[in-house]
Amino acid sequence: MGFNRNNLNLGNQFAHAAAVSRGEERENSSSSRAYYKVPSGMSRHKWTEKEERFNILLAKNNATDPDDTGYKFYKSVQVHDLPNMQDPKHPHQYPCLHIIGKPCPVCDRKEQLDDGSKGGENWDRIKPYIPKDRVLYYMNPEGTDKILVHECAARQKGEAAFPQRLMAQATAMSEGSTPIPFASPNEEGRIVKVNTAKDTFNGQEYYNASAVNFFQRKELPSDELYDRCLPWNELLNFGTYEEMQRVMDGGEPDAYQTSPQQQTAPVHTEEQKQAEFERAVEQSVPQQPSNGFQRTQAPAGFQTSPANAPLSEADFQRDPYSAPNRSFPSEQPAQQSSGCPAGLKFGMDFETSRKCCNCNAYEACRNARRGNN
Repeated sequence: MGFNRNNLNLGNQFAHAAAVSRGEERENSSSSRAYYKVPSGMSRHKWTEKEERFNILLAKNNATDPDDTGYKFYKSVQVHDLPNMQDPKHPHQYPCLHIIGKPCPVCDRKEQLDDGSKGGENWDRIKPYIPKDRVLYYMNPEGTDKILVHECAARQKGEAAFPQRLMAQATAMSEGSTPIPFASPNEEGRIVKVNTAKDTFNGQEYYNASAVNFFQRKELPSDELYDRCLPWNELLNFGTYEEMQRVMDGGEPDAYQTSPQQQTAPVHTEEQKQAEFERAVEQSVPQQPSNGFQRTQAPAGFQTSPANAPLSEADFQRDPYSAPNRSFPSEQPAQQSSGCPAGLKFGMDFETSRKCCNCNAYEACRNARRGNN
């Protein structure tokens, strides 16, 4: 389904983004493993001495993110730096596996070492296993059809990092405490202007964002730009538990199939998506059904979207045939006068396909099913 700017709920993600705090910035060399990939047709972005003006684009959110609103203008990532024996100054980087609800060997080791004390020798042992907070953005330079991927620290020592400056200015320009929705695809969105200043880190010169401001757009970004932005988790270069454990102990990472900057996420066909949906349905069926529901518990650190979240007490009390909350109303197919928009048997194949979750004919099909029964 294409991007639909008219049915977009941005939620309170701008308020969430305003809560970014402090840290330090460092980039990977080509000899080390990167934690994210730049999709084909896009480029990596770094600040230069020139003033820059751009749109910040939205991309599909992942169910593991908090404040799931369907689309989000940034991706906050916890990143583990692991030893690079060939180039110790540039560690191998891995996204924390807790992002996708899986056990993480680095966090496991941190928990084993953490005795609750701070400072001293034990703290020096724990510190290497603490993840760093990084942030990813999709940027569209004003007046172009280019998309750049910008990666930076969520916080840094001394002068404020870009995420801090961005949200501080958005808050300053608002009439209340909630920052202006500068990344909205509609009229309330803004062009972001960034001025830069030269700085040094470990003897290397680079430019960082020294001032951020917002201006009215001359034209809205096209829907096609948003359609090109991969969902956030598909940018992340996750490793396996075994690989991360091996690298943590001084081993080598798995070889890239292609350059990390050229890798693209796998494309799932409709048949694969349907098969995944059917597997999820089968796994969710309780051994001893009770009112048609099964109580499930999400793994630690794993948050899901409203459509896929663990069931609450309210869910257990509601009518099992009532319509679910839909996370992505912009993806709903156009309403048709009769029949199933997805080509299934109307009133018969009710809730047998993932397409049912976002269908405008959901209630009519449900009522027809009740009539058939």
